[in-house]
Amino acid sequence: MSSSKPQLVYWDIRALAEPIRLLLRYLQVDFEDKRISFGDTSSIPSVLTPWFIQKYSHGLDFPNLPFYIDGDVRISQSFAILQYIARKYNLYGDTIEEQATIDMVSQVVNDLRWAAWVTYNDPNFRQIKDEWKTSVPERLGDLNKFLEGKEFVLGTKISFADFLVYESLEWYRQCIPEVFEQPELANLENFQKRIAEIPQIKEYLNSDNFKSWPFFAPIVNFGFSKDEDFKALPFSYRNFVAKYPLDPQ
Repeated sequence: MSSSKPQLVYWDIRALAEPIRLLLRYLQVDFEDKRISFGDTSSIPSVLTPWFIQKYSHGLDFPNLPFYIDGDVRISQSFAILQYIARKYNLYGDTIEEQATIDMVSQVVNDLRWAAWVTYNDPNFRQIKDEWKTSVPERLGDLNKFLEGKEFVLGTKISFADFLVYESLEWYRQCIPEVFEQPELANLENFQKRIAEIPQIKEYLNSDNFKSWPFFAPIVNFGFSKDEDFKALPFSYRNFVAKYPLDPQ
């Protein structure tokens, strides 16, 4: 995989790679957004087969998606990729205090993403959705309070954390948009609009390069298909590992 351009490689979904795409688009980095299509979406693990065919062929220390290749740098793990790009282009704060704030917010956002992910993976998601929705304003309340009076996570200074926050909130907005109409989440709503209006981001969101859907793989109850009757593929960890052991063959 030789190229003079940096390459971001991930599934053809938003999920963990979209904050990286947003960051790169904001920085106007000329990169290759390489997307791996799913295989046979009628069964697990066949849906993930395209990745496992090539998993150990990229020279990665820890083969995983997404991964990023920038010259001699080859790294996996979405947070590591974000941090690498942010350090390279000076979007990781200017002081140790600012960096601590970015790290703190990043971990808070990771908790919020995990809460959404667990909910969307619940086999009874459609039955619990309304009840879960009532808990979201409180769950997002601290972040809403934190952003009060701020343009960005660091106040008036943009950082990679802003794109992480933006996309993570979209995990909620796409499922329960009405929640963001509530006055108690006005800071989050205004933050989302502010990020979307940044010229480079606005251009990206209105371009053919941006794919608003799907968010997640077909093993998740929400985010792959907009069909209300969509049933996620049953995922068995035991069967998955039996088919694709952790050790390379």
